[in-house]
Amino acid sequence: MRGPPGRPRFIGGGMTREDPASSDFFDPNNLLRILTAQPGRAVRWPFAQEFDVDEGSSTIREHRVGQVVGCRMSDTDGVFEWSVSFLHGDHGDTLYYQVEELVTGLILARTMGAA
Repeated sequence: MRGPPGRPRFIGGGMTREDPASSDFFDPNNLLRILTAQPGRAVRWPFAQEFDVDEGSSTIREHRVGQVVGCRMSDTDGVFEWSVSFLHGDHGDTLYYQVEELVTGLILARTMGAA
């Protein structure tokens, strides 16, 4: 016997996955949990930080956006460090961040619209 005509019924129960577009994904506790369990997951994510920039006689705060380019085990602390590459300005090199600093920069990049 044939089924009813048209599109087949949806049968739910598939695997669910965390959606980076959801606001709960960028909750600090959620990011800490993800990055400690899967350190390489943040590679190629945007990262933002405020830097002091000298403009002649004054100093201004500037937001710089970089990208997470890798992670490694710290030689001294025994914890993971993520390397972030900044392309422009005086800090046009790679800086290293531990998980708490990384989470702060990832959330800042998200709120700035860089994510």
